[in-house]
Amino acid sequence: MNQELLPLCAVLAGNDYGTPKDAETLLALLDVNTLGRGGGKGKGPNSRIEGLLLWLSSFSSPAEALEEVSRLMGDEGGRGKRGQKGGLSSQLLSGMQEYHITSPSSLARWFSGGKVAPGGHTSGLAQFPEWLSQAAAQGLLSPLVVDALVMRRVLLFPQVENSKLSSSHCSARTIRQGIYGVLQRGGQDNVGLGGSAQQRRGAGGAVQAQAIRVQENTSKGMRGDGGRRCHSGGGRGQGIHLPKQQGSSIERAAGEDSVHAPGSTDPISVEEYDRLELNIKKNQVEAHPPRTPICLDTLGQAPVAVRRNILLDVLEVRETSLSAVPLHLRLAVAVTSFWLRAAIPTPSQHHLQALVLGLVYGENNQPAATHYQYAVSQINWAAERSVWSRLYQQRARPGERRGLDIGVAHSFSQWQACLWSALCFNQLLLLPLPEPQLSWLFSGTLVHGLLRYLKGGGDAESLLAGGSLSGQLYSSLLDAVKNCSSKAHTSSSAAGRGRRGKGRGRRGRGGGGRGARGGGQGIEEINRFSLLMKEESSNDDW
Repeated sequence: MNQELLPLCAVLAGNDYGTPKDAETLLALLDVNTLGRGGGKGKGPNSRIEGLLLWLSSFSSPAEALEEVSRLMGDEGGRGKRGQKGGLSSQLLSGMQEYHITSPSSLARWFSGGKVAPGGHTSGLAQFPEWLSQAAAQGLLSPLVVDALVMRRVLLFPQVENSKLSSSHCSARTIRQGIYGVLQRGGQDNVGLGGSAQQRRGAGGAVQAQAIRVQENTSKGMRGDGGRRCHSGGGRGQGIHLPKQQGSSIERAAGEDSVHAPGSTDPISVEEYDRLELNIKKNQVEAHPPRTPICLDTLGQAPVAVRRNILLDVLEVRETSLSAVPLHLRLAVAVTSFWLRAAIPTPSQHHLQALVLGLVYGENNQPAATHYQYAVSQINWAAERSVWSRLYQQRARPGERRGLDIGVAHSFSQWQACLWSALCFNQLLLLPLPEPQLSWLFSGTLVHGLLRYLKGGGDAESLLAGGSLSGQLYSSLLDAVKNCSSKAHTSSSAAGRGRRGKGRGRRGRGGGGRGARGGGQGIEEINRFSLLMKEESSNDDW
């Protein structure tokens, strides 16, 4: 078909949520007159998009297709009057213009050859180190890192949690502070979080510098730039909307520049939007520079051992404690150890065992799960498959999910929050630890079922009986987590708890967190979602 007809297909299909209301009438006519004939005897009906493509393929040009639209809709004088206001064909033509690119897109080079646009003039990262801009353009950096670097503002999405407890992301705050600390370590030419607004200006930099000034004014008591409308996935499908920045505030901010200079001793903060009960809470989170000096400009040239030590230092784990763990599972084990110390309430032994059994299940579920080598003289693969089957049988069934323990869900959500932050940090440091296979790392239905089994009196050894490889993997992972969390790391853990405690102690209702300058409190955003809960006060756990 003529590719110029594809924008018309996109508008009719609602690809951009801008479909005219009368388009449904047209689609109903097409379903009767055209789409229903495509299936054939013994075949199901075509999908809407497939039917639209089949219908549009019969036209040689968009003009011919729009003429047919006018005819089907019964527009008087439709021929030659497609531009008349209010007509469906004119509305479709207007919507098609959104897909018209006046100049060659730099994205074409990326999708065709994996090449990044030269100069990065369209990117807010153009003024940052080349390696960082390249990694972001190639999708190797998480949105958390990019947002913190460019806007100094990040959004933390709620998970399945107990809304009466602190957000799950509170447990991983120390990890994110480590990320912000690395990002602020800019040099003289390329700046990080602490760079001046003048240095950040470049192609399109004026708008970016203005956004930075607005964020700084927010910390002085003004209303935050929210700027984005975000829908959290934590409640009953209700959107949580961040208010838009008022124009007057932008004008007031335009003449000010309160961004810290690289040589300033003032703490650098990042604005985090997190959950407080059923509201969105804005907090200024202070960056913690790594104890090992490292410059953002030359981070890509730093030895792997240095970058790995920075990550493990934030996770409060010694590399020697991970020596018996397979390489691709070391990050998960280090995160689990951190979670045991940071989560509130403190996870139980059964929580830990369920998570580790889930890791063993994931390893056995992979076709080539022989990456790790243990002193097993002869592997009985039939026994290993039996272990896999016994673990799988503990998975929570659909009918059993109604009795979800929200406290257990909250605890595992804290683990996922720690893992997510650690993955972001690992990506920023250019993967000093191998990334695990996330699809096999965690299964909610499995760990919930395993926890219920363990609490009911079952033991892990019974599930692993006969599987020498699975048994050794389970023991090594469990021992490594315990070694990482043992009293051998008292000094490091105490320092980490002290840093986290400063943030936690102020995260209750009315608390502002660290860096909540001016008013002394964080700003709790207006949220219509919470008003809906008054009618369902007995069912407000989500």
